[in-house]
Amino acid sequence: MEFNRFATAKTYTPILNTPNFTQIFGGKDGSTLPLDEQGLLRCIEMVAFPKTKFQLLKNCGNFIYLATTNEYPSPVYIDCRFLTPCSSREPKRHIILPSISVIIRELEKLIGTPYIWGGNYYLGIPELVDFYPPKKQLNEEILNIWTLKGLDCSGLLYQVTNGFTPRNTSELLSFGTSIPISGLEPREIVPLLLPLDMIVWKGHMILVLTPKETIESLATSKKVILSNLTQRLSEVIEIHKKTPSDEWKDSTSFIIKRWHPDRLF
Repeated sequence: MEFNRFATAKTYTPILNTPNFTQIFGGKDGSTLPLDEQGLLRCIEMVAFPKTKFQLLKNCGNFIYLATTNEYPSPVYIDCRFLTPCSSREPKRHIILPSISVIIRELEKLIGTPYIWGGNYYLGIPELVDFYPPKKQLNEEILNIWTLKGLDCSGLLYQVTNGFTPRNTSELLSFGTSIPISGLEPREIVPLLLPLDMIVWKGHMILVLTPKETIESLATSKKVILSNLTQRLSEVIEIHKKTPSDEWKDSTSFIIKRWHPDRLF
């Protein structure tokens, strides 16, 4: 593939914040992942969906390119074996946002899906063990991480919206319309909410699933879980030490966003 050309993703494609793919997928012994103290592979930024368009900026060697895409806010690293060359005139990926009822049904199907940092496609990327084969058999948990088989908090929403929503919580904070909740108690907030409203702060996102339940992909639970809406709001305030706010201010606050177009008109 030639330098400084355009390409599209042939399949679900791993996006990293480092060019050192061979060190990430295998390490010195060929079967190790550089997990942090929480067991997370922090170099993963996202999984690009098929037809995502990239501009390749720099050839880093070993199949790796520095690239940009309109579907992520910063330059990323990508393995060109997941790509097919295209012209600069190739249109951006066409995104169709499902209806509210379809999104809710898809969310319900994902309950119990493993939590994976950077994951936004629940079936993962099996090609990763073909391109970066481990030298020994991996247990199920490590294999899931190796192939990004799972979802993180914002990745859960990204999957069920086909990538209509921003990929990171820092972008979700300015996405949609804020619900006024400043100074309210959980019991006062709950009646204001509708399914698919986002409870969000920088670093985490929780979705309202029903008038009584939330759904989220939670690292500490290692999977997608349901919670009681009132109880979860109380935990955000009392355990996470977040204050309800009409607009996000800093790490001590959380906001609630209504974002689906069918809810805004």
